[in-house]
Amino acid sequence: MKILISGGGIAGLAAAIFLHKAGHELKVIDKAASFQKLGYGISLKGFGIQIMHQLGLLEELQSHALSLSFFNIYNSKGKLIRSLPKKTVDEITGGTIPLSRADLHGVLYSAAEKLVPIEFGVQINGITHLSEKELVSFNNDLKDDFDLVIIAEGLRSKSRQLLWGDKGLTPLDITYVAAIIDEKHQFPLDEAVTFKGIGKTISCFPVSENQIVIQALVNSGIKSNSQNSFKSILIETFSDFPIQVVQLLSAINPKDYIFHDSVAMIELSELAQERVVLLGDAGYCPSSFSGMGASLSLLGAKILSESLLLSPHIKEALMRYNNLMHPIGLHFQNNARSTMKNELPQNKIQASIFSLILRYIPVSLIAKSVGKRLSVEKELLENSN
Repeated sequence: MKILISGGGIAGLAAAIFLHKAGHELKVIDKAASFQKLGYGISLKGFGIQIMHQLGLLEELQSHALSLSFFNIYNSKGKLIRSLPKKTVDEITGGTIPLSRADLHGVLYSAAEKLVPIEFGVQINGITHLSEKELVSFNNDLKDDFDLVIIAEGLRSKSRQLLWGDKGLTPLDITYVAAIIDEKHQFPLDEAVTFKGIGKTISCFPVSENQIVIQALVNSGIKSNSQNSFKSILIETFSDFPIQVVQLLSAINPKDYIFHDSVAMIELSELAQERVVLLGDAGYCPSSFSGMGASLSLLGAKILSESLLLSPHIKEALMRYNNLMHPIGLHFQNNARSTMKNELPQNKIQASIFSLILRYIPVSLIAKSVGKRLSVEKELLENSN
């Protein structure tokens, strides 16, 4: 089968590896001028780890893991709410690998580029449904036809808009901010630290003594026209947080790129049109609040590949994929909405209640609750087979 994959991110590259192993003819395109190893902190969990093992890339991925022993949560005044050893977090989640998204992306790219052609600076301009093919026009004025087109371009996918329009895009009125700060810091290297306030939270992930990653979520939009003004806005937003947080934000240099984006979900009941299918965040983005975005991208790539293998006709395969991934995506989106209420409490009462629950709830109850949330795909996949 001749397949086009638009988007060389986590979902697209994982799909390329799976589909190459299945014997398909592949072409991967990406709008970026070259491979860009970008991204901030993530935590690959549960089935995401299992899928990297199935791809034969787990050992290499683990070599990039951050050496974190504790996940500590503080309130906005610097009072410890709870300290969770990584061993406990692993027990709760079924395993976790804290690392940079850039490293996960890099591991997948290194594997995929050896197997399939990847063209940069190329993007889809148009898609026409033919009787047995999809005719695709590109920004370089070329055209080609494919048996299947996979759109894996992420949340802001322009190719999705060609066929689905703005349907499914659900903004959450929350701003995500991240930066890699190349400065000496005072945070212990073996601890991931999160400070939680009312309507805002910031996490710090030490990479080395002279580098740290920060990630923040702020309820309501933040707008800025420049890096310097955004730095000032961050300092003002978190001015009531502990002094080490303010000092860290003040240490941001002009060369330290501050990434920011509005948080959103993609909620679609139909992930395919004719022979065009959405994969990863382009089709079922659960937002950062789910904590499972990367794992869901990997899972979607696996399910799509297996569906094409199990079903003799493309449209039947895409229907199977849709029937599996839609409820899984919806499940984790609902999880994200629940998590959002705890991550960004709206007032002091909500913040106090969450702190009390987090401080005193037994680990066994956390594990039971989280395990139920993370294991949904097992039941769905078993039922599908």
